[in-house]
Amino acid sequence: MALAKTHLVVTLGSHLFGFPIESVDSVLRMDALTPIPLAPDAILGIINMRGSILPVVSLRKRLGLPEETEQNSEPKAIVCFHVGDELCGLCVDRVEKSYSFQESDRQPCPVSFLKPEGQECVTGTYAIKGKILIILSIEHVLTFQNSSLPNVHEVSYEIWDYRSSSSSLSRD
Repeated sequence: MALAKTHLVVTLGSHLFGFPIESVDSVLRMDALTPIPLAPDAILGIINMRGSILPVVSLRKRLGLPEETEQNSEPKAIVCFHVGDELCGLCVDRVEKSYSFQESDRQPCPVSFLKPEGQECVTGTYAIKGKILIILSIEHVLTFQNSSLPNVHEVSYEIWDYRSSSSSLSRD
């Protein structure tokens, strides 16, 4: 008997995407985000989740999909994932539910036309509800190596200590 794999299925518009259920920590309703100045476009901001600061990435922007129109805009969800030792959030339009699939039903995605980062990001496809479900690797979705974006869990900020800096301004 073939092994069944369970995936959490999310939507972006009419598109279906899935992540292995074991990588999901929790699902939150979209709440107010605190923007991070000068952060890459795909990083929407940060939220406080149970006392931990959680960076939130737009799956839509990360995958290069067009923004939703104002008329079709609905409340969003944040799916929280553990990536290494970090907890990160991924903003999606809606969380469908979890589905179990036989591994033998997985179809490879024709990745030869994708950018190198996309080739590692897409791990397979399934047919569901008359649509194609694209399975994504959360590690690769939240790793930005072949683009201008940093890894979410490697973003660091240099703090300027004004007391130890010499000022070029002087009073005359």
